[in-house]
Amino acid sequence: MLQGCAEIHAALKEGTLPPYLLATPLPADLGQALLRLPREVDSGVVARAGRLTSEAGATLVRRLEARPEPVTSVERPTAPGGRPRPRVRQEPTGMAFVDALFCGECGR
Repeated sequence: MLQGCAEIHAALKEGTLPPYLLATPLPADLGQALLRLPREVDSGVVARAGRLTSEAGATLVRRLEARPEPVTSVERPTAPGGRPRPRVRQEPTGMAFVDALFCGECGR
């Protein structure tokens, strides 16, 4: 929600607000949709997505073809009474929304 508001605010400042905002998907919407993709997709789906000509379509195809699995782990505390800390790492996708969620330690 905050990411969407930030996109609207930036578009207002730049004078590039779409004419029908409620019907216009934003980059945050695309990122959320890509997070909901199933792990396995039929090759026909990838082929149909490949016929899309928009940048969002190209992003979808890249995500469908190269789906790196996130690396999950649990950091165990060394001090008594410390709590285990879950870690989820994934290679950067280039989508700010997704990378903010899963790449807090990308490149480390």
